[in-house]
Amino acid sequence: MGGDFGGNGVWIDETQGILIERDGVELALIPPERFQVRSASATYETRFGSFKIEETEESEWVSGSKMIDLVAFDDRFQFAIATADDDVILRGEVILHDTGHISLEVAAEENRIKLGLACDESDHFVGLGSHAMDVDHKGRDVFLFVSEPGVGKSEDNNYTGDWFITGQRSAASIPVPAWVTSRGTAWRIETDVYARLDVCAADSEVLDIEVWEDVMELHLFDGPTPLEARARMSDWVGRPPLPPPWAFAPWNDAIFGTESVLAFAEFLRENEIPSSAIWSEDWRGGEWKSYGYRIDQNWMVDEELYPDFEDMTQALEEMGIAFQAYFNPNINSHADIFEEARDAGYLIANEDGTPHMMQGAEGALNELGLLDLTNPDARDFAKTYLHRVIEQGADGWMADYAEWTPIDGVVLYDDSDPAKAHNLFPQLWHELNDEVAEEAGLTGQMGIYYRSGHRSAPRTANIVWAGDQRTSFDADDGLPTVIPIGLGLAAVGVPFYGHDIAGYQFIGNAPGTKELFFRWTMLGALSPIMRTHHGIKVDDNWDLDDDEESTAHWKRYAELHVQLYPYLRGLALRAVDDGDPLWIPMGLVHPDDEQAWPITDQYYFGEALLVAPVVTQSSAEDFSTERTVYLPEGRFVPWLTEGDAITGPTEISLTVPIDEVPVYLRAGGIVPMTSEPALTLREVEGMRDLSSTEGDRIVYVGLGEDGSFTEDSGASYRLTGDGTAALTTEITGNGTVEGDDWTLTLSGHPDDRVTTVIAK
Repeated sequence: MGGDFGGNGVWIDETQGILIERDGVELALIPPERFQVRSASATYETRFGSFKIEETEESEWVSGSKMIDLVAFDDRFQFAIATADDDVILRGEVILHDTGHISLEVAAEENRIKLGLACDESDHFVGLGSHAMDVDHKGRDVFLFVSEPGVGKSEDNNYTGDWFITGQRSAASIPVPAWVTSRGTAWRIETDVYARLDVCAADSEVLDIEVWEDVMELHLFDGPTPLEARARMSDWVGRPPLPPPWAFAPWNDAIFGTESVLAFAEFLRENEIPSSAIWSEDWRGGEWKSYGYRIDQNWMVDEELYPDFEDMTQALEEMGIAFQAYFNPNINSHADIFEEARDAGYLIANEDGTPHMMQGAEGALNELGLLDLTNPDARDFAKTYLHRVIEQGADGWMADYAEWTPIDGVVLYDDSDPAKAHNLFPQLWHELNDEVAEEAGLTGQMGIYYRSGHRSAPRTANIVWAGDQRTSFDADDGLPTVIPIGLGLAAVGVPFYGHDIAGYQFIGNAPGTKELFFRWTMLGALSPIMRTHHGIKVDDNWDLDDDEESTAHWKRYAELHVQLYPYLRGLALRAVDDGDPLWIPMGLVHPDDEQAWPITDQYYFGEALLVAPVVTQSSAEDFSTERTVYLPEGRFVPWLTEGDAITGPTEISLTVPIDEVPVYLRAGGIVPMTSEPALTLREVEGMRDLSSTEGDRIVYVGLGEDGSFTEDSGASYRLTGDGTAALTTEITGNGTVEGDDWTLTLSGHPDDRVTTVIAK
């Protein structure tokens, strides 16, 4: 039975199973024998937010043999899966939601369900959230469970002897059960429990999807292109609100107290270095340990380290700098609110009702409890302190953690199953913080950023960062990993992404070097959010004020980032309105290019710029680095440097100086920039502030194909024609620029705006 529904053919047959097509092309095939069920239990040993998960009391998988009890309705088909002996193992239905959106929902008496989708050699799969080592997950075994990602990674998902430090390959703070394929489809599992995908690894012809509960809800979104499929999924899931304008200027960190923070702010302004935010994670206290500088886990300002705190935040505000604080839902036994939270019953409890205490990263003498986010009173308790720091002048904070929620031996306030609530806790943490912003009347004005999330992350994780990478070039947890993490998030609908420049962790690696700082700075400038971190080894990690060359390098790329504001803000608006990503995996733009899908060290920044940063350490005395850049089909020209156009697909070899990053303008790409860099994207009278971004423009135009771009203000650029003769000229207000077989039309611009057109 079946037929055509909004362009998709949906067919259900007793022996062939479920087939979904687009114009006769197979999108999904699930034969009856690929439905399986079993029962099992599991243990969840946890240390430092990492989890060692082992199944126990496992029954054998029972496979289906045929589909029975087929019933058709206008918008759905119902069915049962039975064994050869006619024993029903599950019941389900295929639901036709809308054009290009179909779901499969099944239920069983057992608490493990698995189904298998057909795959072949040409299939590719991107997404699944913040995984550090892969962009295309084909051939990988991937589990989806919120956890600390570990310091370093094993080559697979086996547990090492120090599993609570070294992460498994799939360990991630923001695993999102969704992915996009080269068939032009996007898939999403609606579940909060542990899930696992064998992505055509054990059996190259089957993608196995397994969930640890008695229901599975699987959604298919058809494009027909991968980017269109991703947008349809984003339409259904929801999107985050637009961040405030100042979020798209550089953010800097500064610590060690009021005098130090203000001195650094003055350093930025005296050197005319753009910055719209300073975050001070030690605003609540900090101390030196044998392994570096660690923050106190308090929830109120440290008045010895930060006397006159409100005067400091006001002084920063007058310099056009937002102040960012730090919070997390882990409440340390030495924290200023610990006894109050414990005595009120706001912490996750053991089965005997006592607070569940875990060893924190600071050692055995600093145990911690976890705020029970299912308890409304506990949420209100936490919100009191978040509101307090807003009243003291904070404009946002790093909302850290939410991965540590234990499972074994604990009871939650709402009596929910901890195994089903664990992945939900980041969402509860996001929602709590958003409620504070709403209650303060500051929705869309604050900068609150997260490192954990699950299936709600595309909607609730407003701004995210990659987590605590090593201060190194290590491929398992250093600079190279922030690109796969960002692309995995972008593919599933998380657009506003940044990372710690230049890393945080030091376990198993040396402190950050000048070379690392230079390379990471350039990657940060070409990210949606550009933000520094001092790292644990504060005095040893290289930073922007360590010498004049580093200050000049940071200033150059901070200026580039803030000059990109018209482009960034326009991309951001498209992200929240239409679901378009800011960072884009290469395969989503070139779905028929086999070579594009697995690339982990290149990305599109919007569809106009192909970025190929250096993420490996140099062996040359001048720190120049050799790298290969893959240019897919189309015409590409160096963006900010001189060079001839290159027609792909092709690979080119480059020698990249320590202070440069290869970026190519794609044919049809349009990149508007401000003619001068603002010092801040906040509103400050007498300074190059947000209002300065309304001034003149420099617009880069990639010749050879039609293209268009619209800024947040509505000012637009439209390129028509396939001519490639370069031209640099100026135009005032609106009108057209005529080239050889191409025309650029400007509309919606102020009459006195001077736009320098650089057509390449």
